[in-house]
Amino acid sequence: MASSDKPGNEKNSLLSKWLKRKKGKQAINRVQAGELAPLSYQQQRLWFLQQLHPENPFYHYAELYRFQGPLRQEVLEKSLYEIVQRHDILKSYIHLQDGVARQKRETRLAWQLDYENLENVSPSQEEMLHQKAYKEARKPFDLARPPLFRMKLFRCGPKLHYFLFTAHHMITDKWSMRVFRKELAELYAAYQQGNPSPLPPISYQYLDYAKEQRAKEIPAQNVAYWQNRFSGELPKLPLAQDKIRPARATYAGAYIKRPLKNEVLASFQTLGKEINGTMYVLFLSAYKVLLHRYTGQEDILVGSPFTNRDQVELEKLIGFFNDTLVLRSQIQASMTFTEVVEQVKKTVLEGFGHKDMPFEALLQSIKAPRSMGENPMFQVMFLYHQVPPTPPFVDHLELDYEPFDLGVAKFDFTLYLEEKEDSLQIIVEYSKDLFEAETIERFLDHYEELLRSIIVDPRQTIGEINILPPSEKEQLLAVEDPSYAPTLLKQIVPYKIEQKAQEMPQNIALVFQNQKMSYAQLLQWSRSLAATLQAQGVQKNTLVGLYLERSIEIGPGILGILLSGAAYLPLDPDYPEERIQYMLEDSHIKFVVCLSASLPVFSALPVTTISLDALGPEMEIKYQAPSLQAEDLAYQIYTSGSTGKPKGVPISHGNLAHSNGARFTYYPENPECFLLMSSFAFDSSVAGIFWTLSSGGKLLISEKRSEQDPIGLGKLIQKEQVSHTLMLPTLYKLLLNLGEPAQLSSLRTVIVAGEACPSDLVKVHFEKAPHIHLYNEYGPTEATVWCTVHHIEKKDAHQKVPIGQAIPHTQIYILDTNRQLCPIGLPGELYIGGPGLSAGYWQREDLNKQKFVANPFLPGAQLYKTGDRARWKPDGYIEFLGRNDEQVKIRGNRVELDEIKALLLQSDLVEDALVVVKAKSPTNISEKLLAADKQALQGALEKIPEEDAIKLLEFVASKEDQEVISLLNTLKQH
Repeated sequence: MASSDKPGNEKNSLLSKWLKRKKGKQAINRVQAGELAPLSYQQQRLWFLQQLHPENPFYHYAELYRFQGPLRQEVLEKSLYEIVQRHDILKSYIHLQDGVARQKRETRLAWQLDYENLENVSPSQEEMLHQKAYKEARKPFDLARPPLFRMKLFRCGPKLHYFLFTAHHMITDKWSMRVFRKELAELYAAYQQGNPSPLPPISYQYLDYAKEQRAKEIPAQNVAYWQNRFSGELPKLPLAQDKIRPARATYAGAYIKRPLKNEVLASFQTLGKEINGTMYVLFLSAYKVLLHRYTGQEDILVGSPFTNRDQVELEKLIGFFNDTLVLRSQIQASMTFTEVVEQVKKTVLEGFGHKDMPFEALLQSIKAPRSMGENPMFQVMFLYHQVPPTPPFVDHLELDYEPFDLGVAKFDFTLYLEEKEDSLQIIVEYSKDLFEAETIERFLDHYEELLRSIIVDPRQTIGEINILPPSEKEQLLAVEDPSYAPTLLKQIVPYKIEQKAQEMPQNIALVFQNQKMSYAQLLQWSRSLAATLQAQGVQKNTLVGLYLERSIEIGPGILGILLSGAAYLPLDPDYPEERIQYMLEDSHIKFVVCLSASLPVFSALPVTTISLDALGPEMEIKYQAPSLQAEDLAYQIYTSGSTGKPKGVPISHGNLAHSNGARFTYYPENPECFLLMSSFAFDSSVAGIFWTLSSGGKLLISEKRSEQDPIGLGKLIQKEQVSHTLMLPTLYKLLLNLGEPAQLSSLRTVIVAGEACPSDLVKVHFEKAPHIHLYNEYGPTEATVWCTVHHIEKKDAHQKVPIGQAIPHTQIYILDTNRQLCPIGLPGELYIGGPGLSAGYWQREDLNKQKFVANPFLPGAQLYKTGDRARWKPDGYIEFLGRNDEQVKIRGNRVELDEIKALLLQSDLVEDALVVVKAKSPTNISEKLLAADKQALQGALEKIPEEDAIKLLEFVASKEDQEVISLLNTLKQH
């Protein structure tokens, strides 16, 4: 996309400087005939990039003109020839002299207008035209051979012609094309009448400008200003991308455009008058606000190109005068939009006040790091262009034109506003390496909504400004009514298990090793325990400790406590003694259920113990069924705390009923036999225990450390005909790789949870066990085990596996730091709401205030602030991005270690990976090689891998090493 003209003439400053620009040229040392001229600073950077990507058209510029009316081809060709001869830059090319790139001009350049007749192409003439023009415009230029432009005329009818002008950006820019069109119109009109050229000769050429620019010293105050402006580490803008950035940019791009509603433009024009800001500053300010809202970043750098023609003579030249200002702003959510405008206006004025500092010189001055994958200093651009009227052609011949889409993007993201005849068109040019088209469409939606919100109240804080259009907001808030307490009462879990035991008393309920327990035995034993606890004075909401190894007694232990009306607190014997003692003291436990062998553990503690095995399933009982309500406590599990002390999470019967009932709603089949892998002290056990027993299935309890024997695990699955299980993704992958396929034939549903599900697991799963339905569950203890789920598909092997969608009657929000809804595709913090949500941590009011917050979208409801980062995908699924406290920054880049791990695991040679951050090595390969002499350096280039050679090359280039040319040529050969 071409650069803009002057980005806005601020009152009493830029405008006055523009009006006072030099009206005449002082005598200078012009480029003589046969003399080589230096490249301008602007050309130098383009030339360097083109050497790295010689076949890439990312710095081509093309315009497609349409002539309607009787066009005389010979007059057009004569007019074009005169323009080429007038402007030396069109006759110039690059010549290497002692390894340094310079530009050389031909005295007379021989060329001819290419011509193709498409008149008889039907019916897809227009499609054929654009295919041919696209191919023509993307053909590479050899910068060492003139001309660095191509012109082609397509005849589509007697009175319809298309003219394609393509040039390398080193010889033209958008302003230059305005000069080109003006001269073409004047010459065509004169030559058609048989008159000579009406254009005055050009006395000052682009090559003279380049020579003068390179000879002129950059003002010291400008150098000091920019060095101060960009001191320290420069921030990188962490835009949410659809794809991982490639190591080497391809510069493949596209653009999407749409008109801005006239009423929005008119309102902004009014606002600009009220707050004394140009359209350039206002729309740039809005862009920066949106980037802040997209990323949460406060220090934002945006590039903005301008044409540096501050002398009258330069306005009439064709050449590459574009330069770039890097506009740095500090944006905070508490600022109002008008405050942002004032800051941006000040930055723009200061920047243009010190604009005589070419961008390439700036990069060298601040020693900006170079990378093959992205642009230095900034990755996003902003342009505002007032389109001049097309010069009139001769009578009966009309000309119109548009920039031609070459399918390239020089930057990650460029916002371009084009003002024409009191209308405004918004265009986004984007990198296809990073973004999908639908993401850009949403960006345009958000930008327009932001503009409308600003018009309503420009003095609201930018953290409060709405950026979501109504349709997207409705989509993100499309939740079910959470008030279904009557339904929950019907699903109280111990009642459902009791009912199943009465319906199918002889069915097997639990299996451990060679022991089996029927539902009748389970119910009898559980009621025995319940009656014993009630006799001890246990009441509703009393917490009772349950201290058990993996054993068949887990079933009656849990159910018995629940049927007594009490809630259980799981105590794993593998826990350290200090942790168990802390949990007992913190939860004020007075009763502990255990086996007789464990009684000595509690002999010195102030608790009453009940020996579960002393009761047995044959004991006569006097049991009084409690009247359990949704708000009554079911269990309390302790999770690890950031302070080192565990924190208790109380879960009510309503929470449990919701979590368990959602499984019946979501999953197509209930478990016939569920293999329980985790300790009952872990919240993941809740899924298997209650889902299985409340549906009449068989709960198979694995032996301790069975996960260390995947082969034995496969045999157990086959022996017991396991239909369902839940395990860590890493364990499931081991089971697939080490187990026999026949051993897993009974499995119908596998749930992975507890850690991120890698895409390589999906690949193995569909290769070895495609008959199994694989699900990825996500949810913290505070939300009763699960709150989202994803049915994994084969395509997930080629992307980050989502955590899916909310389970029934659950609300999931992804919010920014101001607790505003994050748009689709943008990362934020995941919040959970709904009846599965715990009321808060046990006796931790300080932490509850931080983590359990009011739901801004459902009055009276609460949300749990997870600390997990996530984003909505366009398909409606949620992508997990890691913890807020686990992000790292490397050289200013926000890095997701999980993304690096995911890339490593895509290799068939990598079984598993762990990504950690280490301090930078004091000496890298580039620094070592640069310490050697030049001959050793040349030899090293031939021996090291290509990626290291590229790093070396970039390092040398950043140091302005004069032998960079020869290194480039060597790299091309090796």
